[in-house]
Amino acid sequence: MKKKLLIVVTLFLISVVFQGGLVTLYRSRHQDEQFTTLVQNVSFSSEVTHRRLLSGDKISQSFIADHDNLGTISILFNNHNRINDDWVIFRVREAGSNDWHYENKYKSDQFYPNVKFPFGFPVIDKSRNREFFIEIESIGGSENNSISINGEMGGFNAIYSFPRSYLQANPNEIPVFFISRLKMYLSHIAFLEFCIILGVSLVFLMLLTIKVFKPKRITQYLQQLQDNSKFETVLIPFIIFLLTLLISGYFSTLEVDPHHDGILLKPAFDLINGKILFKDTFTQYGALTTIIQAQALKIFGSYLITIKLLTAFFYALISVLLYLIYRKIMPQAVLFTSLIIWLLMAPYYSSIFLPWSSVYALFFQLASLYIFGRCLENYSTKKLLLASVFSSLVFWCKQTVGVFTILGLLSSFIYLFVNKIITRKTFIKLGVYLLGVNLIVGLLFILYFLSNQSLVDWYKQSMQLAFLWGRIFGGGFNPLKILKALFPTSLSPVSVWVLIPISAILMQISDHKNKLISLIVFLGLASWLQYYPLSDPRHSYWAVTPIFPLFALFILKICQKFIFVRFKLSRKTVNHLAILLLSLVFFYDISGRLGKGFSKLMGDYTHVNQPTILKGMRLPIRDAEFYNYLSKSISDYFIMHPKGNVVTNGPNALYLTFDSRIKNIQPIYVNWTWLDDSIYPDYYKIINGSYKNNSLLISYEGQLPEGYCFIDDRVNSDSIALSLPCN
Repeated sequence: MKKKLLIVVTLFLISVVFQGGLVTLYRSRHQDEQFTTLVQNVSFSSEVTHRRLLSGDKISQSFIADHDNLGTISILFNNHNRINDDWVIFRVREAGSNDWHYENKYKSDQFYPNVKFPFGFPVIDKSRNREFFIEIESIGGSENNSISINGEMGGFNAIYSFPRSYLQANPNEIPVFFISRLKMYLSHIAFLEFCIILGVSLVFLMLLTIKVFKPKRITQYLQQLQDNSKFETVLIPFIIFLLTLLISGYFSTLEVDPHHDGILLKPAFDLINGKILFKDTFTQYGALTTIIQAQALKIFGSYLITIKLLTAFFYALISVLLYLIYRKIMPQAVLFTSLIIWLLMAPYYSSIFLPWSSVYALFFQLASLYIFGRCLENYSTKKLLLASVFSSLVFWCKQTVGVFTILGLLSSFIYLFVNKIITRKTFIKLGVYLLGVNLIVGLLFILYFLSNQSLVDWYKQSMQLAFLWGRIFGGGFNPLKILKALFPTSLSPVSVWVLIPISAILMQISDHKNKLISLIVFLGLASWLQYYPLSDPRHSYWAVTPIFPLFALFILKICQKFIFVRFKLSRKTVNHLAILLLSLVFFYDISGRLGKGFSKLMGDYTHVNQPTILKGMRLPIRDAEFYNYLSKSISDYFIMHPKGNVVTNGPNALYLTFDSRIKNIQPIYVNWTWLDDSIYPDYYKIINGSYKNNSLLISYEGQLPEGYCFIDDRVNSDSIALSLPCN
């Protein structure tokens, strides 16, 4: 008994120490730390953050150095979603000195919004407890070609260098250095993260206790539950569905993204108000997403929360499809854990929940994968037809996902045929149905566009615009940038977004004759291409979802091969070990998301009633007050100018849904500064012409056309203000 207790306690302590080590290792990486450096976080004053650096503008900040050997200042900039060609000057000097210790010019196209830029300079040996000034000056910045300080990521880092040669030459510094490193590591573990570490370890302790000591009542109850046939077919999918719906549904009601929410809501809003899709209103993605969301608005009410909750419902359906796809090739406990981790890895904990087209595309993608997997067991014509229809609808939800889905499915069929896993007859049947149904469904949509005289606009908005966006934000389809996008970082020391697709490749190599795994892997690897050109956590999450549980299966296979056979453990023990390893791999990312998620839950929100389109949403008080003010101002404007209009010179379409009297000035009614004349030659001419009609202008980032003045000094957090002609 004592030996068993010692083993349990030891493993519990190892779990706590290991998770704590993971947190500190992640934080050191996230803060630009190396083993031979010490990092000090310094906050910018609120006056300088978010303000664009225009020509001649300077940003200055002082700080007191915590250590000796100051040699780098690392700053996070906001490039406002464009590659800028301004030059900036970086300077650093000690307080009281008239001479700059270092001064140099830097091209601003090197600054990216998710990576701190390191300004290195000759090391200042005796920097501890001394005050220093840094200064950044723009040489030629303008409103449309400038950067700003990103103040949302904890200011800047002052980095102190202690190379091995220095420590060897100064052995007395070694204890001080290591104590400073230890303090720095421990300071990274927030109270919430400590609670998560303790909670995970306690769950692990409970499972170990049940496994080692085997309490009779608990063991009998678990066995009865597992023997119940409804447990696998009904209860588990229902629990997964309900958990996903409740969690995603709750977060969908918090906060608003005027740009991304607006881009999805506005065309659906226009569609139910009699406008023709693409011809009268704009959607960057597939028509089917807009049609589905428009029908939801028509049935459940014309509110933003309608399409947000609809998207949460689709997330819940996706979770069930994942379970159905993988349940025959994975133990229930491992699969259930992987789906819980998938749920906890969702992007809406750390960022605003979006009713994005990728979610709808993902549902149809997984539905086609599930039914094609069934077809490989039993070649039913009805199933094959249904699977092909689902695969064809992916493209009409989001173009890129649809193309990748067809490529992935077709590649898997070719692979299975070449390796003689399916017959020629089966291969031809699969290929003909897949391509034929996709062609027929595509023709039906094209006929729909022709009947509405919107085919040309569909091509411009859904095809040409997609290529233009990819070329601009993807670096001109540069192979090196594509490769870089496929290997993004995550919060973990080793990126989970890279581990998942690589594990899929290894699974295919090790189990290449399994038809279902081949189907999953090829579809998943094609979906991996969604990382380009924007490999942010949202796109990465949607892209790896089809192969997310496959990573859990990969971990399980490793445990079975290297532990089960060698140490002759029971299969249940190996499953539990795989679950533990899986939890540890995702611990960084989950703790980071849950930390931000809890901060959201604790936020000070208020329910919105005006504007009506936002009814039911819960927003920060400042945002709610501004949106109410904006809605009232628009209503007052139409009372004074019944034939007037409201326009914007910014990218946020949400504001144009605040009043049904607002008319679209052209199909693309927002102002995207990166858009050129190749799509709509008169695009900018129409925007500029709309200012001459006494329109109420929703001004973006302080930009005013000639003859316009702000009506007051109220500005929202996204730099929105109202203006009218000065006379």
